[in-house]
Amino acid sequence: MQMVVGSLAIKEILYSSKVRNALVVLADGTTRKQLESLQPDMDRMVSELDTEQLNGVMVTCQGEATDVFPYCRLVLSCTWGSSKQQ
Repeated sequence: MQMVVGSLAIKEILYSSKVRNALVVLADGTTRKQLESLQPDMDRMVSELDTEQLNGVMVTCQGEATDVFPYCRLVLSCTWGSSKQQ
């Protein structure tokens, strides 16, 4: 998953077999700005990841002290064929 998050450290990866998506939780201390700056290489992801088992990847990080929710609501969501930030 480093191809998705670059040099940022990963805390955990969760996988939903029902929807075949992975949720990558970045290490504590990762900022929202770092999350927003991610630019995954979609072509590399499709060529190197098992797309039969994985439809897409979402990335999130722990919220900051001023956030209402414990994790950032901004999620980088990548599905094969498109990349968008929500």
